[in-house]
Amino acid sequence: SAASRVPNDPTAKFYSPFYWLTRLCMANLESMLDHYGVAAEELNLKTIAWAMERYRSAHGTYPKDLPELVPAFLAQRPLGVMNGLPVSFQQTETEKLKIYSVGWDARDDGGAKDDVVVEIGW
Repeated sequence: SAASRVPNDPTAKFYSPFYWLTRLCMANLESMLDHYGVAAEELNLKTIAWAMERYRSAHGTYPKDLPELVPAFLAQRPLGVMNGLPVSFQQTETEKLKIYSVGWDARDDGGAKDDVVVEIGW
């Protein structure tokens, strides 16, 4: 192979087909992990949304704080998948709820920008 013919050449790795195969796979792996993290967070938020709807069905209103869902509707206090901190939610004027957690930027943008968001309500 080209890499073995020029052992001291720092660019020799660029001639190896394994280098290009590795580069191709790693780029896809990074993208896949990004999508997996967002999908896992969305699943987490949808589970919380489902618990909040069950709470509203039982009590007539949404809870004021997420710990009210424990233990009757959730086994433990909901935490974000991306950062392990408590999930946030906001109630809008139209009685809709926006449940959100930080995205890959690790900043709480109030349910905007890169945050992962699930909305519920009528």
